[in-house]
Amino acid sequence: MDFVEGRTVEECWDELSQTERVDVVSQVASMIITLHSIPLSQEQEQQPGPVGCKTCVARGYWFPDAGAGPFGSKDKLEAWFNRRLEITQHFKQAPKDAPPFHFDRLVLTHLDIAPRNLILGPDGKVWLIDWADSGIYPEGFEFAALHSRRSAAPEFTDMLFEMIPRYEKVAKQLRQIMYALTTAQWVDYFES
Repeated sequence: MDFVEGRTVEECWDELSQTERVDVVSQVASMIITLHSIPLSQEQEQQPGPVGCKTCVARGYWFPDAGAGPFGSKDKLEAWFNRRLEITQHFKQAPKDAPPFHFDRLVLTHLDIAPRNLILGPDGKVWLIDWADSGIYPEGFEFAALHSRRSAAPEFTDMLFEMIPRYEKVAKQLRQIMYALTTAQWVDYFES
């Protein structure tokens, strides 16, 4: 791991001019677009979760505290999320007619893009740090995580949303299952 000289964007945001803010957010948007466009191998396209680890559990905003998986395929990941939807519906925390999850494309995803995880170097270059939650996940998970954390950095997030693809449907679906990811995260363990 290397040391990155600079300050977090969270620390210096209020001191930046509007032009500097646009530059910072543009760099972050470019990172997201580039990250999501990196070609995956056939094996990676079928193996969601942390990169290069078939036995690792998925962690991050869209998974319970203990993690989830490992998922042997995109279909198994989809089934896991659909089970979370069933749990949420059972406890009447999501509409009965909420659509099931269907993931078309997996992409390389950071899953924790936030001003606290961005270092602004003295040369104006932005560095993305803290890759602990990253992995190969469905397209739209990055947007949904940003959307759910918008209140922590509303101006930054709103500017970023003007520059990246929006996945409102995915964000809505994931918000609907939050009950199963938090309060009811242990339901499957007790039913066994």
